[in-house]
Amino acid sequence: MRGHVDNARIGEFEREGGQALVRSMALKAMELSRQRSQSVRDALLKKHPGLATDRIEVVGRGWEEPAGSDGDLNRRVEVQWFTLE
Repeated sequence: MRGHVDNARIGEFEREGGQALVRSMALKAMELSRQRSQSVRDALLKKHPGLATDRIEVVGRGWEEPAGSDGDLNRRVEVQWFTLE
């Protein structure tokens, strides 16, 4: 599971506080996106308690992988399923 956040305010952060503020906000965005995917994982495990918790990886991508320029589109969690044969 990969959590994402919207990157619409990066320019505003640069104007207000320069690169130091951008770096600080990037770290916060990374943590928010990780928490977002953790929440989805927790809900999935609550609904399906038989799932193996050690086989679900949760990561935050911050604003590094935008799906587009739409802020709502970038506030998301992507879930990928892999089956072993």
